Amino acid sequence: MKKLINHKTVLILISSLVISIFLLSFILIGATRERVNAIDIEEELKVTTTIKAEKSIFVDVKGAVKKPGVYEVKENSIVNDCIKLAGGITSSGTLSNINLSKKVTDEMVIYVFKKSEITTSAKNEIPCTTEVIEINNCPIITDNQTSNNDKKETTTDTIGKKININTATKEELTTLTGIGESKANSIIEYRKTNQFKSIEELKNVSGIGEALYESIKDSITV
Repeated sequence: MKKLINHKTVLILISSLVISIFLLSFILIGATRERVNAIDIEEELKVTTTIKAEKSIFVDVKGAVKKPGVYEVKENSIVNDCIKLAGGITSSGTLSNINLSKKVTDEMVIYVFKKSEITTSAKNEIPCTTEVIEINNCPIITDNQTSNNDKKETTTDTIGKKININTATKEELTTLTGIGESKANSIIEYRKTNQFKSIEELKNVSGIGEALYESIKDSITV
């Protein structure tokens, strides 16, 4: 009888041990899976962060720079970085009206003016904001501020060649001083529902201020 009891006791102990080992294994497997999942999530976050950090944008650098063109830069770049990529400014260029510390945005246009394009009075005023990098509201020399010789040449070259803001293509509009692709698109969108009855109405287009209008009014018609 005692032997039978001892045998049962041994079986119970063995069963308990097997169950304990099984439960322990289950717990360890679950913990391992959680650890693996945590590692996977951490790695995924690292990859996502890296991709986000390395996102690039494209900036168009124009005007008085040594190598004008479209440049690919990191999204946290500033205007100064883009001008450096373009080889810096030429001897005739000026940075007096540009906020070099401004962060750039995708499809942004940076225009570096020549010294001769900025009036003396404009230099004494508050420097243009970075929006003016897109040639918006920045005082520049108009035809009546040029020398007599320049006036004659300009008059000869521009007679009969005014841009009709109601019918001009985007390419034709961008030949106007201070009008880049974004502003040309704005003009085209505006005239789809509002045909220009006078050139003064151009100031109703978003991004075209008084100074920019004054600089191109002699080159446009309706």
